[in-house]
Parts: sequence; structure tokens; C-alpha cells
Amino acid sequence: MKVNDRMRKSDLKLNRRYQWTTTQGDNPILTGNPDRALFNRYEGYEVLRLINQVALETGFNPIVCGYMLETVISEFLPSNIRKRSKVKTWLKANWENIALKVLHSKLG
Repeated sequence: MKVNDRMRKSDLKLNRRYQWTTTQGDNPILTGNPDRALFNRYEGYEVLRLINQVALETGFNPIVCGYMLETVISEFLPSNIRKRSKVKTWLKANWENIALKVLHSKLG
């Protein structure tokens, strides 16, 4: 993936729902890079990084598929899946089927 192919903060469609500041347990120097094992779907820099990582590892273009990944994380990721590695595994296994349902519902 080229640097230009990365999804950026401005590309996120649900941007208003995210926090862009660090919370307790985060290292403010490492924003943009995960600094703990648990994933927080409300921290924008964690969502953004995860979308770009999953896109890179699966060969998807994050600009094209990023919104669908973002929607799947926001609306379908089970709340009991919290560990970053488990979130990535779940996304890779489930996002295409769920994304098709989301697309179908949006198209009517």
C-alpha cells in the first residue's frame, strides 16, 4: 500500500463519534500507533490505524473499502471482542458478508 492509499482522518464518515485525544492508559506520544492490547472503537486514531492495517493485510484499498470497514466496526463488531488481534481476525472473517448486508440496506 502506498502512503497516498491510506485512509486519513478526513476520510472517516463517522468522524463525529470518535475521540481524538488520549485517554487514561494511552501514551499521548504514540497517537496513531496502538500502545495497548485492547482496541477502543471510539478512539479515532485506533479505528483509522486498524482500517489501514486490515486493508494492507487483505489487499483491499482503504480509500475504497474504508467506509465499509468503519461501518462494520461501528455497527457490527461484537462488544465482547476487545483485543486488537481478535478484532482484526474477526474483521477479516466477517466484514465482507456484513458489508454486503449494509450495502443492500443502503441501496434499498
